[in-house]
Amino acid sequence: MSEEKKVLRKWGYHPTEEARIFELAEGEDLPEGWAPRPIPTEEVSEPVSDESEGSDESEDGDEGSDDLAAENESLKAQVEDLTAQLEAANQRIAELEGAGNEETKEEAETTDPDLKIPHPGAPKPDLVEIPEDWAQTGAGTHFRRIKIAKLIDPEAEVSSDDAAIAIIEAELAKRG
Repeated sequence: MSEEKKVLRKWGYHPTEEARIFELAEGEDLPEGWAPRPIPTEEVSEPVSDESEGSDESEDGDEGSDDLAAENESLKAQVEDLTAQLEAANQRIAELEGAGNEETKEEAETTDPDLKIPHPGAPKPDLVEIPEDWAQTGAGTHFRRIKIAKLIDPEAEVSSDDAAIAIIEAELAKRG
């Protein structure tokens, strides 16, 4: 009778290669250079901190580390600038959300020319303006209603005055 060797699967770790599973015979060790536990690679240098800015020490004489330190400082400055902008924007939002009275709204519009706070009942900017006299009858008014209805719903087939009136009335009902 032949003896079967028992095969074991073991993780192997190498300092420069990906970890992998080895199939080993019972009692067999991992190949040379491989270990059963993760192997620490060379120590990672400490990140550049504010305390080490004046230091001229360069262990490797690597000029790239100076470039990285400069880039790090540039990125820190950008983060600080963006953080300040975000805080200012959040503060402005809080001020405007608290603006419950008309005086505060008017003050906001005069201090921030790009900000437009519409009065209650103002039409939304993306809505088609529907004139107050849209329902009047007379010569040429049905063409005007058809034109307004096509602006409200460009995909609708508007060929009659009745269809235009229905679209306009539906739009006015949505708006309240």
